[in-house]
Amino acid sequence: MAESARSRGYRYLGISDHSHSLGVANGLDARRLRAQGEAIREASAQLGFPLFRSSEVEVLKDGALDFDDDTLRGLDIVIASTHTGLTRPRVDLMARVHKALDGGRVDILAHPSGRLIEEREPGDFDWPEMFQIAKRNGVVLEINADPARLDLKAEHVREALETGNLIVINCDAHRPDGFSSLAYGIGIARRAFTPRDRVINSWNIGRLESWMNDRHR
Repeated sequence: MAESARSRGYRYLGISDHSHSLGVANGLDARRLRAQGEAIREASAQLGFPLFRSSEVEVLKDGALDFDDDTLRGLDIVIASTHTGLTRPRVDLMARVHKALDGGRVDILAHPSGRLIEEREPGDFDWPEMFQIAKRNGVVLEINADPARLDLKAEHVREALETGNLIVINCDAHRPDGFSSLAYGIGIARRAFTPRDRVINSWNIGRLESWMNDRHR
C-alpha cells in the first residue's frame, strides 16, 4: 500500500483497519493493533515513507468506542465509524454521536451518514447538530470516495464548511488499486466549493503532524 501510494505522488499514508467489533471485516483487537503498529513503524523506516498508525474504531450502539483510552493514545489518528444500528430513531443516533465525539479521543468521523448506495439507507442524523458537535470537538468530517458510499454528499459538505468544520478526503482503499477512487471524493469536494486549505490531507506533512500532536497532547 505504501509503495503504491508513493508511486501516485502521495507524501504520506495512514493505515486504518477496522476494530474488533466489526467481525465481518476481521477487525483487529488491541493486541493485533499493537502488533500492526510495530509493523507500520518498520515499513515506514524501511521505505523512507511516512506511515501513520490509525484505526477505524467502531462506535458501539451506546456511543462507546471499541478500544479503551490507553489503546487509542497509542495511535497517531483515531477514526470513528458506525456500521450498525443506523435504523434507530434520530434521538438515539444523535445521543450516540454526542457520546462518541464528546469523549475527546476521536480525530475523524468516517462516512458520517453510514449509507451504502442501493444497499443501506443513511441514518436519520440531525446534520446541523452533528456538524456543531464535530466543530466543538475539533473532529474532522470525512468525504468517503468509495463509489459504494460517496459520503458525505456535496450539500452536507457545504453545510459543514459553513459551520467551520475541516474535511478529509479518503479513498477508503482496501487494496493498492483502491487509490484510484480518490477522484470521486475530490469531485464531491469541488461541487461543495471546498477550499484546499480546509482539507487536512492536502496539508504538507509538517502541518499535519503539528495538528496531530496538538490533538493528542
